[in-house]
Amino acid sequence: MLLEYSNIKVEIDTEKTRELHDMIMTYDCDCAGCRNYMRAVDSFPGEVIEFFTSLGLDVKKAVEIIPWFAENEGKAMNYGGFYHLYGRIISGGECWKENGEVSVYEITDGYSVGFTEDISLREEELGEPALQMEIFFHGIPWLLDEENPY
Repeated sequence: MLLEYSNIKVEIDTEKTRELHDMIMTYDCDCAGCRNYMRAVDSFPGEVIEFFTSLGLDVKKAVEIIPWFAENEGKAMNYGGFYHLYGRIISGGECWKENGEVSVYEITDGYSVGFTEDISLREEELGEPALQMEIFFHGIPWLLDEENPY
């Protein structure tokens, strides 16, 4: 699959990515922010789920989820994090720019992603060529029956 946005072209091997996600376990952090993210996944817009599926990714199998901060008096969260997949950046460079800017692909309002070949927390099963898909998700509802600690 070829994904193009801004001036960036990313080639993704969806089949190898799907095979990888079939092998790895579900994300297992037990902090309130991560538990909320995993519960909120079921209410993500269809475009987000379809986008992940089209790349061969399982949205519940993140490598890392980062609860950034709460908004709307704790009723919503902003998240970062990343997923691993097979592919390469063909042109245009990575999402993280030297000037501090980020080049992202907007899936739908509040849900954007970017790609880098700088792999963090690499799984043993992940071969080459590999990409890390960074997420930038905003306004995710707080769904847990506990106070938002963020």
